[in-house]
Amino acid sequence: MRLSIRSMTFKQRSRHDDGLTLMECLVAIVVVALTGALITPPLFLAAATRIQNRRAEQALQIAQGEIDRIRSLVEQGEHNVGNLPAVVPDVTVAGAPTTIGASIRTVNNTCLNIYDNLTIPATTLLPIDTDGDCQSDFFLQSFRTRGGLVAVNQQPSDFEVGVRVYASNIATNAGTLRPGLQTTEASLQFTTGEGNQRQFPMAVLYTDVTWDGSGVSLFCYHNAAACTSP
Repeated sequence: MRLSIRSMTFKQRSRHDDGLTLMECLVAIVVVALTGALITPPLFLAAATRIQNRRAEQALQIAQGEIDRIRSLVEQGEHNVGNLPAVVPDVTVAGAPTTIGASIRTVNNTCLNIYDNLTIPATTLLPIDTDGDCQSDFFLQSFRTRGGLVAVNQQPSDFEVGVRVYASNIATNAGTLRPGLQTTEASLQFTTGEGNQRQFPMAVLYTDVTWDGSGVSLFCYHNAAACTSP
């Protein structure tokens, strides 16, 4: 009798030491699945938001770079109608882009149809290649007001500049623009997708540019007939 009790006790202990039961495994799997379901969406949301913010920063750098280019021309007195943005009545209400230009501004000098910094229509987008693969990563729209004094060399003394930078996904696979493009800056928000980048520009800058042009002003003072507006 004593031997039998010992044998039963040993069997009971062995049964408890065999490991997890099927029910315990199922419970563990359910807990892991629920934990993953709760954690995964915020991770995707954070990753997508970081990508969107990084692209917005790139877009802002492109917009600021265009304004710096124009300011540099003005400071050196090398600005003229041919290398300044196209004229619009008011930069803040200038229309949305309607077409994509054939040339591209790129860091790769071996790309075809590299932009030559000459004026393009105000509603035409300039493709921007930031990684040197000769493919557009952004689109730039720039324009300006006519400005004040313009001398015989057609250099405005002061004018407003507007720059909008759109993400490349505003273009379809066929190379056309998506309908309903907007002109106000896209709002940065937590998102799992592309937010409203498919319609709104990622960066919008408006600024005043002034040229001293004291030599030209003196020339116009003595030769008023030679100073005309374009």
